[in-house]
Amino acid sequence: MPDPGFEQALAAHRAGRLGEAVNLYRETIARDPRNAGALHNLGLILLRRGNPAEAEQLFRQAITLAPTEAMFHVALSNALRTSGDLGGARTSAEHALRLRPALVDAWYSLASTNAELGAEAEAEAAYGKLLSLDQRHADGIIGLGTLRLQQGRLDAAEQAFGNAIRLRPNHPLAYIRLGDVFVTRDRTAGAVEAYRRARALDPGSLEAEEKYHAALAQSGGTAAVRTSLEQAVARDPASPKPHELLADFLSAHGFIAAAADSYRRALALEPQNTTLHLRLAQTKKFAPGDPDLAALEAAYAAQPPSGDSREALAFALGKALDDTGDFARAFSFYLEGNRLRRSQIDYALEAEARSFAATMATFTRDFIDRRRGEGDPSEIPIFIVGMPRSGTTLTEQILSAASGVYAAGELDFIRKASIAVLGFEPFTGAARLADPDTALDLAAIGRTYLGWLPPAARSSRRATDKLPQNFRYLGLIRLIFPNAKIVHVHRDPLDNCLSLFKGRFAGSALGFSYDLTELGRYYNLYRDIMRHWHEVMPGDIFDLGYEELVSDPQATSQRLFDHCGLPWTPDVLAVQESRREVRTASFAQVRQPINRDSLKTADRYGPALDPLRAALAEWDGK
Repeated sequence: MPDPGFEQALAAHRAGRLGEAVNLYRETIARDPRNAGALHNLGLILLRRGNPAEAEQLFRQAITLAPTEAMFHVALSNALRTSGDLGGARTSAEHALRLRPALVDAWYSLASTNAELGAEAEAEAAYGKLLSLDQRHADGIIGLGTLRLQQGRLDAAEQAFGNAIRLRPNHPLAYIRLGDVFVTRDRTAGAVEAYRRARALDPGSLEAEEKYHAALAQSGGTAAVRTSLEQAVARDPASPKPHELLADFLSAHGFIAAAADSYRRALALEPQNTTLHLRLAQTKKFAPGDPDLAALEAAYAAQPPSGDSREALAFALGKALDDTGDFARAFSFYLEGNRLRRSQIDYALEAEARSFAATMATFTRDFIDRRRGEGDPSEIPIFIVGMPRSGTTLTEQILSAASGVYAAGELDFIRKASIAVLGFEPFTGAARLADPDTALDLAAIGRTYLGWLPPAARSSRRATDKLPQNFRYLGLIRLIFPNAKIVHVHRDPLDNCLSLFKGRFAGSALGFSYDLTELGRYYNLYRDIMRHWHEVMPGDIFDLGYEELVSDPQATSQRLFDHCGLPWTPDVLAVQESRREVRTASFAQVRQPINRDSLKTADRYGPALDPLRAALAEWDGK
């Protein structure tokens, strides 16, 4: 008879609710220690969360119960490789292949292990077999490309990483390895841009962060990078990739008109590249009769009615038609893009709500007061939090204009440093933070976080971390860094949610934003937890209203600077002059002078936003 608890664990696991799945798997194993599937699946999550030792134990128990299950041996191979036992990893992968000779995952594990062992011929043979079974296996293509890079076969390596990017445009490792090729070829500007893209896709990647800064320093700075990228275009004007890399660099550094021109040149060479259409749409302002709009509509019409390309172009058309003032038609495209995007993402608002509730139950005023003083005394961090698209990027732009302030952008370091020290995710596993058996080493988390900052940030008076979703961790942040400053940016709920609904974001972290009802209810969860933080940490959080900031920027920013202990000067408001890299969805907006253009934008869409209004009205707060 099926175990209902195990079925619930599987459902949570498939939906990405990993904290819930871990608890349910552990309960299943406590009831039935011989449930091999629960042992294996729990091990997979723990391995993903950076706990290979416990994962290995679980995989070995599962194998004892089901020794002919090939995937269990693959999982053990991956755990052993992560732990550094490469010989054991190879043996386990080979065992899996004896059980299932055509198992793609086993070939990938064997190839990766042989590559790490330096067994070049064996690795190449295993990658070849893997790709003969699945020629679209992006990780396998990256692995083979890495091997080609090590062999000095740079053309083959660059081609492999380019193929992987075409298959998985949001794969950060593909961009890192492409950057490595460019470094080897002394094409430093291309390397800077590749590493920058990797950082944007995975803000917590230390490898991307370190390599980006090293390449930027080697290049001589952003001016030298631009010159080098322009030279690459001149050398190969018929190839779309140099134009694309130049355009990405220009848009990230505020050269908006020049970026749009480069995107157009790339599109002229590759007119069906939907990513280029989307980036151009995000970069420029459209007008009625715009030829770029006609090209965008033609690309959209050529796509089948479902899939990634149609979805991306629907978002692009929504943005373009919004610019022209055709709001009704724009919203129909936003609806289509969001519907297609939501269908591709596993997201469960109910699980999010449980994590919010557990976090608030854990971080009581008494819990926080008892642990104050245990963290790292550094005064460097300024945490800028709020809902995404609430004005956090503009706030960081203003603060970073002050002397001695380093703008670190959106860092996922609080979450990842906590996982590294604690062994579990502190939001989905919030209840474990109060468990007497949990070694809550707050100072160690702080040291880990600071150690991951770029050297320039560590040597600055202050460094901003503007990952908006850090609002979920504010209790933990206060305990880790008792002397850090916390700035909470808030915005009109309808305008904020609408701005999210118009956006297409990498990954599934903002899975709540693709359905109007889910979006409104998530916003209510955000309001609940922010109210809680103010109650349990009175006076610790500076509230910054976006509407106040853009309506009275001088007075509002002066209060912000006073809170952060920074000297205010009028030039901090000239955000349009900054050429600092901006990697968020606001990259074009923050290149304009501070203005009120984004206020009350929800009024344009009338009853189309009624599902959002109804969801927001469910909030019982004040």
